[in-house]
Amino acid sequence: MDKGYITAIAIAVQDIPEGLIVSLTLMVMKDKVLVPLTVGLASGAVESLFSLLGFYTFDVFKEALAFGLGLGGGAMVYIIIKEVFPEVYSDGSSLLSTVGFLLGFLLMLLLDTSL
Repeated sequence: MDKGYITAIAIAVQDIPEGLIVSLTLMVMKDKVLVPLTVGLASGAVESLFSLLGFYTFDVFKEALAFGLGLGGGAMVYIIIKEVFPEVYSDGSSLLSTVGFLLGFLLMLLLDTSL
């Protein structure tokens, strides 16, 4: 099976619990079922629509794909460093947290380049 299909299936499987979290949270807050279910389905539909738009956009601008992926990956790493690290370091376990992050990051790079 092509890596593109595997990635698409992985994203779809990840979207199911994400949609459930949106819907179930609204169900508890609003004490209704139909409106939260509709909002959850609408959020999934919007995500699907924009994934197709993104596919066709990058099909036209193939040369910018590496730049866009690098920018997205860099933004994710920035958010982790800016938002998560201060919380992790607040309890004083800085060495263990840093080593764990670096080992996880290196494992991710190894898996990404070897597959």
